[in-house]
Amino acid sequence: MKKFILATVAVVSLSACMDDETKWLYEGNPDGLNRQEWSQAYPDLKLGTAGRWLQSLDEKGFIKDKALVSGPEFKQNAQKLADFLDSSINVSQAETNHLVASCVQTMGWASNS
Repeated sequence: MKKFILATVAVVSLSACMDDETKWLYEGNPDGLNRQEWSQAYPDLKLGTAGRWLQSLDEKGFIKDKALVSGPEFKQNAQKLADFLDSSINVSQAETNHLVASCVQTMGWASNS
């Protein structure tokens, strides 16, 4: 019981320390979503996952401007990516990771664009 209480206190403390501007990211799946999962996902899961994809691409050097994944624009850009995926997934058979790459390229966010 004592461990449960300590774990609960730790979780509450951690969530209280989260930056309100990036709290939305924690709704996302850090491993991404496949086509079926994306199609069935609720909006906050899509937004958070799109943000995590952008972060991952930035960490790997595929995003040309760090400003795309920071500040208030980051959430807006994640929403643009989620919207792009929503519209693309209906007309393309590509897997979500390929659609993400296509969006980043199309939007001019890729480091090689």
